[in-house]
Amino acid sequence: MDRIIVMWAFLGTIYLFILTWQENRNKLKIDARKNYFMMGLSLSLIAYLPRSIWYILGVLAMSFTYNYVCNRYRLLKPDDVSTSVWILYGFAYINIVALGLFVLVLGVLGLIYRYIKRNVYSLNRKAPYYSVIAASFVLTCAFFAFYLH
Repeated sequence: MDRIIVMWAFLGTIYLFILTWQENRNKLKIDARKNYFMMGLSLSLIAYLPRSIWYILGVLAMSFTYNYVCNRYRLLKPDDVSTSVWILYGFAYINIVALGLFVLVLGVLGLIYRYIKRNVYSLNRKAPYYSVIAASFVLTCAFFAFYLH
């Protein structure tokens, strides 16, 4: 049971670093197929971690609502939304407190990122954001020892 959490954390970290590198190299364009693979891996947690059907449906509803709101109001780029959906689903399914910490860390790092981007570098154009998502993911996984289970 714990091996699936370690596998999810390590593969998620590897894929986020690949997507961060790809975003920086390809002028903010990424291959979204990697997000589909990680969404499948996150959904496969259902088979390994027993939860009630209501918890599963609640997490799925939260993921779909988050996806809809972010795409409807353009809070993030579509690639960032698809990445954050599988991360949110995985953390919510593994440990709901980990989800809260991830959202908190992502919010704080996102605010620091936006402040530095606008005030230090005076950038008003789009800039890579996957590094913020990857850092939040790694910090949350390290805090909850998902790499060591």
